[in-house]
Amino acid sequence: MIIRFNKNYATNTKKLVLSVLNEFGYEYDKKLDFDLEDVLKNYSIRNKSVFLLFLSNDDVIGTIALKKNNKKTCELKRFYVDKNFRRIGVGGKLFREFVKFAKKFQYEKVILDTTRIMISAIQFYEKCGFKKMKQDGEVVYYELDISKMV
Repeated sequence: MIIRFNKNYATNTKKLVLSVLNEFGYEYDKKLDFDLEDVLKNYSIRNKSVFLLFLSNDDVIGTIALKKNNKKTCELKRFYVDKNFRRIGVGGKLFREFVKFAKKFQYEKVILDTTRIMISAIQFYEKCGFKKMKQDGEVVYYELDISKMV
């Protein structure tokens, strides 16, 4: 089940995000991960942003967030799936729900950045139609035109 973030899941959400980051050799960084300290403030519907959770038996097994970049562009953030639930459709369901919100908020383009070591994520993004825009060291930038998606 996919729901919008609420405070009851704050601890488990942060736990999932940090476990995936740790899996790829990253640690919690206050400068980069400040949004996890107050998800509702950083991803409010009022600001055309949203943080979604995928729940299984009331456990957070996936996350995805939409953040306003400008009037026509949003950013895909915090897209993580528990390693025990990958490759069974969780990511696809989260992404489809993300696109519904992006369209509802009238965004035309989605941008994201990731690192080169996130090979499975990069394969997923490219399968969804994202185009690589540039690479700066380890960081890869992608873009997807959703203006014509139904």
